[in-house]
Amino acid sequence: MSNYTKATNFAAKDSLPSGNAGKIIKGTEIDTEFNNIASAISSKADTNSPTLTGTPLAPTASSGTSNTQIATTAFVSAADTTAITNERTATATLTNKTISGSSNTITNLSAANLSSGTIPDARFPATLPAASGANLTALNATQLTSGTIPAARFPAGIIVKVSSIVFSTRTVTSASTGYDLSVGSFTKTYDSSTSDIIVIGTIPFWGGGTNSGTYLNVKLGSTAKYTGIARGPQSAGTEQIVSISQYWTGVGAGSISVSTGWSAANGTSNRPIDIYCPDSTDDARNRQTGIELIIYEVLK
Repeated sequence: MSNYTKATNFAAKDSLPSGNAGKIIKGTEIDTEFNNIASAISSKADTNSPTLTGTPLAPTASSGTSNTQIATTAFVSAADTTAITNERTATATLTNKTISGSSNTITNLSAANLSSGTIPDARFPATLPAASGANLTALNATQLTSGTIPAARFPAGIIVKVSSIVFSTRTVTSASTGYDLSVGSFTKTYDSSTSDIIVIGTIPFWGGGTNSGTYLNVKLGSTAKYTGIARGPQSAGTEQIVSISQYWTGVGAGSISVSTGWSAANGTSNRPIDIYCPDSTDDARNRQTGIELIIYEVLK
């Protein structure tokens, strides 16, 4: 595309004197001018449906412009970028729609709204967090088949475990100043800050032949509590039964040994009990021949 450039200055000829050869307008000069004009016109674009070559330039409109002016490639590129960004960040609600295609990726879904289908393994972490029932509420206990419910889920005072001990071996005592008879054990579920122990039961024995008496004790582990008076009868040969009802605090979790007996600390050197768990060989009228204890674990 070229611009028209005038080859002959015709106005300058007017100032030349008469007779000057340059004052004459030649046909070749006019022809040259017309040729230059024709060349310039033919290389210019028409205003009606022009066909442009090379790299035509135009001013770039500001973003959001909407009129009939020419849109440059810079304007179109900026508009495309804005449209893609808006599409990626758009929020829409799909109802009963099908999304297909191998390249579609949907993130940040709420599983609470999924009613069917299979979630791909890739959507789960490699290691799932350990499940804990400590914070679960409103559970239907009929669906629990295993595991331990935390003590915090129960009200205070509830019995969480019941154990029983029956010891029926006839045992002849030998010591006078102290005696300890192991009768069994039980396993406590919770630690001493969570639960306590209640022990109730009866201990049958054959009394000593003297009028001496002492306090029986029941031991959980190495801690003894005194429970009742074992007193020898006025005459030998009589069965006695001591009832037990004790509340224990400070008992730790795990296996706890249980025993009964007496201690020299009672202030007597007599043997208050001759035989634990007497049977029909001692007296055919015996109503109970074994030590029976029921142990309750109670939440604080």
